[in-house]
Amino acid sequence: MNPATNPNNTVGTEFGYVHDYLHGRRPLDASLASVAASMLSMRLAVRDALILAAIRPDAVDADTMYAFAFTPHEPHTATLMSRLLTDAFDTGDGYKPQVIERFDELVKAASNEQDAPAAQCLAVRAYLAWWQRDRDTAMRYAVEALDISEDCTLAAIVLAAFSRGILPRGQER
Repeated sequence: MNPATNPNNTVGTEFGYVHDYLHGRRPLDASLASVAASMLSMRLAVRDALILAAIRPDAVDADTMYAFAFTPHEPHTATLMSRLLTDAFDTGDGYKPQVIERFDELVKAASNEQDAPAAQCLAVRAYLAWWQRDRDTAMRYAVEALDISEDCTLAAIVLAAFSRGILPRGQER
């Protein structure tokens, strides 16, 4: 049985909840916000798996999210992550603005949870705004994230991308 679909695997089940939410099959409620806050607190690979699921909703299901989160250095997993992210960045493959907006709403709700990783939530929202080419919002969130945690690399990446005119989907400034 796949870890993400195994009912005895709480984290795997949670990836299923997030996946269902991203695809409009589950409402955003307090329980899901709490799950997202917990997941964003686990490790950066979990954060990255969630981001990739939002950027490539056509190719990332709950099992794939689980693999990205817990076996990111396994050759097959790393290759798939790289290919999906590169294709999305270069061509817009799989990009659906409504899924990115749904994920942003989830992260916003998660950020209000007591144990939410504030800097990571802001950095994720900055990255999503960068993905949508919303410079002002992305810069504001990235700076806020770095004010909370100077070593928040995702926020620094967003700032560096804008300063170099790098934008996703092959459309440079």
